[in-house]
Amino acid sequence: MNKKFNIKKQVQKGFTLIELVVVIVILGILAAAAVPQFSSITSQAEAAVADGIVGAVLSAAVIQFGVNSGTASSIGAITAAVTSSEAFTIAETCLADQDDAITVTVTSTSATGTGTIPAGLCIP
Repeated sequence: MNKKFNIKKQVQKGFTLIELVVVIVILGILAAAAVPQFSSITSQAEAAVADGIVGAVLSAAVIQFGVNSGTASSIGAITAAVTSSEAFTIAETCLADQDDAITVTVTSTSATGTGTIPAGLCIP
């Protein structure tokens, strides 16, 4: 009896073709459901980079204001203080005595982020 059991164990190696096909089909269905979620993650990450640069520009405006002993800086001086691994442009210039809405565009991805520099931190 013990000998028959050992022979049967040796004969039954691996998976059947149907079992392998079922596993492949299940993996394909899971992959098809996951791909659209990953494509939206890319655009969300690009927007997050743009928003991060906006935050850096706003922080640089406040820091420049402090470094200059309460004197506002130009938008060029503010953006020169920002370092980023992504190239970016700022669409607006500073206006006198009002909050300044800025739009940052990341050059490599064309993603945009917006923010507002408070009045008095930036000079035209």
